[in-house]
Amino acid sequence: MPMTKTQIVAYLAEKAAITKKQAGTVLSELCELAGKAIKKGDKFAIPGFVTVKVRARKAAWAATPRPASPSRSRPKKSSRLSPPKP
Repeated sequence: MPMTKTQIVAYLAEKAAITKKQAGTVLSELCELAGKAIKKGDKFAIPGFVTVKVRARKAAWAATPRPASPSRSRPKKSSRLSPPKP
């Protein structure tokens, strides 16, 4: 079962010897920072934990229920998570 935000905050507070409120603020600011970097298209990395990259995806043909009218999807950007290399 994955850890909840409350469990992560409690763990961080215990290990860093800070209050749970301070640990919650640190975690929320870190998430906000990651979100801003990803929206701009930048790479976001926490060394030894995760790297998030934004990749551009090309437009593609999509099948539609109507037999004679395939549609074209728009180009998109997607995020890609990479675990640390051992």
